[in-house]
Amino acid sequence: MKLNQRGFIALISTLIISVVFLAAVLSVAQFGLTARYSLLYFEQKAMSESLAHGCVEIARIAIANDPYFEVSNRVATFDGGSCTIVSIISNEPVSGISEVRARARVDTATTNLRTLLDMDTQA
Repeated sequence: MKLNQRGFIALISTLIISVVFLAAVLSVAQFGLTARYSLLYFEQKAMSESLAHGCVEIARIAIANDPYFEVSNRVATFDGGSCTIVSIISNEPVSGISEVRARARVDTATTNLRTLLDMDTQA
């Protein structure tokens, strides 16, 4: 009878060790996937921020050509995503300053940018 109990203890011990190793492997795999998706999101966020700054530059050129240029919801599409000049408001919040609002989107990452431009120096 003791011989049968030793086999039972060995079998249960093997099952417990297997479950512990399986849990460890799954947790490491989950960490790797989470890190990979986080890096992808950060890359997309950096791209959307660059696109938003690009839209502000487009608005800066438009303001340089016409200091009282006002527009809303002008979309510029690029290979990686799109950006929208949400609004250009002249003399807002003070005279001689234009407020530019831009929004860019790359997949799930979105950047909203609000910039104040001096109409005299374009800075």
